[in-house]
Amino acid sequence: LGDLSIPFLRELDLLEPFGLGNPKPLFLTRKLSLKKPPAFPTRDRLQLWVEGDSVTLEANWFRPRMLPEELEKGIDLVYSPVLKNFYGQESPSLEVKDLKLSE
Repeated sequence: LGDLSIPFLRELDLLEPFGLGNPKPLFLTRKLSLKKPPAFPTRDRLQLWVEGDSVTLEANWFRPRMLPEELEKGIDLVYSPVLKNFYGQESPSLEVKDLKLSE
């Protein structure tokens, strides 16, 4: 997660437009831990705060397949990194595509 800097995410955006013939890049990070308990800010979005490489990032999973109680252990994430802009403040964030419990 430490490599997902704002300059790197801006360079990744140069690969747009994403679509059927040019899918968004997917990344895999193994053995992440949860920094905060999972939350459901909306009915169909699970919000996680994951930690790896001494970095904590927000990860959003839309229409999740697992319940938060199942996420007590470490997790492996497949995600697309995104550059989140909240009131002019940019920060890296993760758009979760799949998740499994670490072994």
